[in-house]
Amino acid sequence: MEVKTALDFKENEQMKTYSKFIKDKFLIELPQDFYDFWKFCEKLNPNNPLDALKGINLKLVGPFDILAGKFDNIKRADDEYLIHWRYFRDPPEFLTVLKGDDKTGYHIGYFRDSPDEVPILLASNESEKDGVFTLMGGNIFASVSFYIENLKKTADPFKKMMIPKLETLLNKEADMLSLDMSRKTKAMAARERRIVSRTMNKIGLVVPYDKKTQLGYRELAMNNKELKTVFDKLQSCLPEQREKYLSDLQPVLTYASIAADECDFGTGIELGWNIISHGIDSLNSTALQYLASNYRLLNREAFAKIAEAHMKNRKKGCKLSIL
Repeated sequence: MEVKTALDFKENEQMKTYSKFIKDKFLIELPQDFYDFWKFCEKLNPNNPLDALKGINLKLVGPFDILAGKFDNIKRADDEYLIHWRYFRDPPEFLTVLKGDDKTGYHIGYFRDSPDEVPILLASNESEKDGVFTLMGGNIFASVSFYIENLKKTADPFKKMMIPKLETLLNKEADMLSLDMSRKTKAMAARERRIVSRTMNKIGLVVPYDKKTQLGYRELAMNNKELKTVFDKLQSCLPEQREKYLSDLQPVLTYASIAADECDFGTGIELGWNIISHGIDSLNSTALQYLASNYRLLNREAFAKIAEAHMKNRKKGCKLSIL
């Protein structure tokens, strides 16, 4: 039988405090595997768990900074916490926890469809390249395992030498925790069946939808390819051409507004997502308008607040810490 020490209880109380802080500042709760992964990284590098995966070019960021005590004596405005390690193309449902190569803007994070749900998947994106997200499994251990599998194909000889030991330790820890290390879990497969639209970011949109009444979502007035063409033109056009391309986009905006009036709230969220995913930076206020209003109509207030913070302070590049 394992004997709990005073130190164990102190650490547990500290974790409860940090967990509450994450909920208060990031507006969401994180699953048990997040905290288990922190303990795993503490074992790998007791002096600096944030750099425990440095050998494979990953760094723990975002809410892990809280567990590392980085925010213990720091005060920031509420909006600032919501953009801590929030990349340019991240939708409000996504929270970065690992960063990789800054040249590509590689990062991994938890994704959830509703603020009050436990996230059932993690995804990765290269923000310097595009707005497409790759699904990475149902827990952070599986995500890092999948990352390592890909790294084996591209890593230099020095990094390849570091992989086997870490991979063994990772799998051993995951096995001890009885984690599902598959790329697509049953929960992810079930989510796949609830997707109402294949969005530009490839995550797929899940919103409440009644198949009988077809209430909750309707398609945008343009498909992804057509929308991308208009966004491309708006992004690269001369100032005198802007009005023309905005008029091309207007039917999409009008249709999304009508959809919201008729309780198809998913349509406006899809539009906001697609603006963010594309990378166009002149439609932030438009994205915010459709995201915030439709999130609130779906009682997803946390996502509305995240969208407000992000669209008002949307940064390119990889220097995204508020510390």
